[in-house]
Amino acid sequence: MIVNANQLDPVVAADEARANGFGWIAIRIADGETPLPPPANWVARFRAVSGIPVGGWSVLRGSPAAEARLAGSMLADDDLDFYIANAEQEYAYTNGTEHSLAHAHRSSEFIAAFRALEPAMPAALSSFCRPDEHDLDWRAWATAGWAFLPEAYVDQLGADGTPTACTTAATQWFPRSAIHPVLGIFTGTNPTPTPAEYAALLAQAGTTGFSLFPFENADSTTLAGYGTAIRAATVAHAAAP
Repeated sequence: MIVNANQLDPVVAADEARANGFGWIAIRIADGETPLPPPANWVARFRAVSGIPVGGWSVLRGSPAAEARLAGSMLADDDLDFYIANAEQEYAYTNGTEHSLAHAHRSSEFIAAFRALEPAMPAALSSFCRPDEHDLDWRAWATAGWAFLPEAYVDQLGADGTPTACTTAATQWFPRSAIHPVLGIFTGTNPTPTPAEYAALLAQAGTTGFSLFPFENADSTTLAGYGTAIRAATVAHAAAP
């Protein structure tokens, strides 16, 4: 999952992603109602070298219908292959001391608006590691068939953010086969696990497939480490060369 595509040379990123068995990348395309288009021809140049799917992800704030329309427009601009919604506190019933059913209904409103535009596009929700500790309408996403990409940010959350902690909580709503942890590789309050350490944590969770956040933080050595884990075929399946 890429936050700032302009920090990456698409040809170099494509070479490294393909060489290490990554099956897709997703670029940030919007934050709320603010479009964040990638640099011109970035997606086309990445695709020409990598041959792997390119998706888009956006942060959801507080206007479900407008955010869905913007996501659909941005996905169409670069003919992207799939979509990931990042919905967190703004879509929860509880936000600090505030309690709002209208906010809780944002999930179903977004899903309906998005599917009216993209009825068949593969889609996923990325959100808090522990759904049992946050009151978004998780059932709406699961019932609609969206995969779940929990934020397994061990570098920020420590033991509370392991893939096992995320997955155990999420299976109340999502089937294990639809849960694919997002591994934090940013500077947090705890040391960032090495690729081998994250791979061991993924194996303990029993999930298949993972992503890195943010991808632009991974240097060649780090990506090679994750490539080793991918090729081992215990925590992910390598993309076809």
